[in-house]
Amino acid sequence: MEDRKEEGLGGCLRWAFAAVMAAPLVALATWMFVYDMPRTGSMVVALAALGLPFRSAAFRVGQALALVVLCVVGWQHRTVPFEEYAAHTQEVADRCAQGPDTLTTRDLAGVWGLNVLMGLGGFVTGLPEVAQETLWMTAAGAEEREWSSDFAMRSPRVRAAVVELVHQAEQSGVERLELAPEWISWGGSYHGSHISLRVALALDELELGGMATRVGDRWRLDLRGRVEVSYPRRGRLVLGSVGGTSVHVDKSLYWALQERGWLHPYHAVWTWTIWADDPRLDDLETPLHGWQERLLLRLGVG
Repeated sequence: MEDRKEEGLGGCLRWAFAAVMAAPLVALATWMFVYDMPRTGSMVVALAALGLPFRSAAFRVGQALALVVLCVVGWQHRTVPFEEYAAHTQEVADRCAQGPDTLTTRDLAGVWGLNVLMGLGGFVTGLPEVAQETLWMTAAGAEEREWSSDFAMRSPRVRAAVVELVHQAEQSGVERLELAPEWISWGGSYHGSHISLRVALALDELELGGMATRVGDRWRLDLRGRVEVSYPRRGRLVLGSVGGTSVHVDKSLYWALQERGWLHPYHAVWTWTIWADDPRLDDLETPLHGWQERLLLRLGVG
């Protein structure tokens, strides 16, 4: 009797584990069918089915054969996901050009899901700030949302602007000064090893200001970077090229969702404190790149 109880408990645990592991794949496949990527979605469903914990020998043999077939088919048609994505993205973009009201509910749901996938992908690829900004667009809320982080200091453009703010403070002749803002723009172009992709994607068109306070013989800057989080009516972010197919993000799709009330623009505010003698301000040319960011730059993302 005890053996049967243990076996029953073990089976429940195996199924629970399989369900947890399969849930993201099922969700991804569901979005793919909505976004008119049926062949890719079918492959993902097959991959999820491989994790089902049936214990019969026949099922295990079937799983092994399915894995072999999936690998062979996947290798032979490895560009299919990119082709399906590019084709449907262009189709929806063509309709967007005629106005956001031309999009169907299925179109809107597919693009909304794509926005969520981009946000989650940002965390995976080492771009957590723009990922966070992107995901918060799915929720209606305050027109201004604030976070604390000095990640912007990874960019030499931002560090150069901070140096200008330091000069304002040093030349003011007062003990406490509200700083006139500096404007920093990447113009929507993020190519080049001299750019911090992580900062540029999250803070394009940045208004940087704050308060400077003299503390003894040093200046402390309490900084406030403000950026609009929204999608323009036109624009593309190139992710790369696979098998001759250009893979890109067409911003007009997300603009249409804004117009239809499915995404919610807002202003993001990033705050941090820095001292005027911070050694990072000695280098105004070198961006600080993580390994994931270096890989993205090598792949030509921007």
